[in-house]
Amino acid sequence: MIRSRNAVCTLVRDPGSGPVAALRFTPRSWSPQPRWTLPGGKQEPGEALDAAAARELAEETGLLADPGDLELFHVVHVEKSWSDGTPFVLFAFTTSCFTGTLANREPGKHETVVWVEAAAFPEPAFPSTRFVLDGYLAGDTRRFTRHGWHPAPRP
Repeated sequence: MIRSRNAVCTLVRDPGSGPVAALRFTPRSWSPQPRWTLPGGKQEPGEALDAAAARELAEETGLLADPGDLELFHVVHVEKSWSDGTPFVLFAFTTSCFTGTLANREPGKHETVVWVEAAAFPEPAFPSTRFVLDGYLAGDTRRFTRHGWHPAPRP
C-alpha cells in the first residue's frame, strides 16, 4: 500500500515590488545543509488545501491571506520526502493579496525569512521548491511535475 500525504506551499508576491517570500530552513537530521523554500507545510486532517496554505503562511511568516485569494498553480508529486522517505503531493498556490509584515515566526525552524526576486531565489533550494519556481518563472501551463518517480511503463 502506498501511503502519501499532502503538503502545501505559497508563492506569495509583494504586490508593490514583485519579490517572493523565501524561508531558509535550519539544518535538520534529514537535511543537514540549510535549504531555501517557500512558506508551507503539511495539510492537517480535515483541513482544506487552501486553508492549509493560508495557515502555514501565517504560522511561518506572519502574512495573512484569505484562502479564497490563493490560486492553485502547480502540483508536484514527490516519490520520497526528505524527512521520512514517504511520498507526498505538494500543492503550490500563489497570491499577492495579503496583510501583515514579513517576519520569521518560527525561529527554531527557520534561520531567516526574506523577500527575494523569484529569478534569483537562493540555493540550495529543496527540489520541489525549484520545480515550483521554475514553472512559475517559465509561465509553464502544464502545472504538474513528478520528482523521483520512474516513468510508468506503457501498455
